Amino acid sequence: SIAAMFTTLKAERGNGNREDMSLRTIVILASVITLALAFIQQREPFNMPFYQTLISVLCGLPLILVGVRVLGETNKGPVSLMANTLQAIFRLFSPNIANNLIRAGTACNINSQGEGTMQVYKTGKIVGSVPRVLTWVQFMSIPIGAAAVAIMYPILIRRYGLGGDGHAQGRE
Repeated sequence: SIAAMFTTLKAERGNGNREDMSLRTIVILASVITLALAFIQQREPFNMPFYQTLISVLCGLPLILVGVRVLGETNKGPVSLMANTLQAIFRLFSPNIANNLIRAGTACNINSQGEGTMQVYKTGKIVGSVPRVLTWVQFMSIPIGAAAVAIMYPILIRRYGLGGDGHAQGRE
């Protein structure tokens, strides 16, 4: 299945009127986003080494294939099971439980997003869209979602509180 997918992508390369995005473009965009994630995760409060983020992303790639296959056959993705397994595997690399959770979360989020993306493509096909447009929208949503979280998270913390004693700042 994997070999056939890459053969098909390569065979359609010369066609100027493609419905899908080139594999080269996907690899470049995914690499840029992965490097940005690794840069962010090595800073406070994560303090995770750069290489550990890269390892977790690489571990996530085969999980996409497994997760999408299971989703297609059972209509339920195995994200939780994979997260638990990865936590145990990443424990071999480091005793730091916070980093283990972050690495497993990163790898499993890749799987979860892969499963969600398949549903997007299925819906897009039903409404008459093409994979190329849907892929661009998916890539553009990453910085938009990150910006929304960066803006809203501090506001929610101030309003409702998180951690500590459980009380929001300024509320009694």
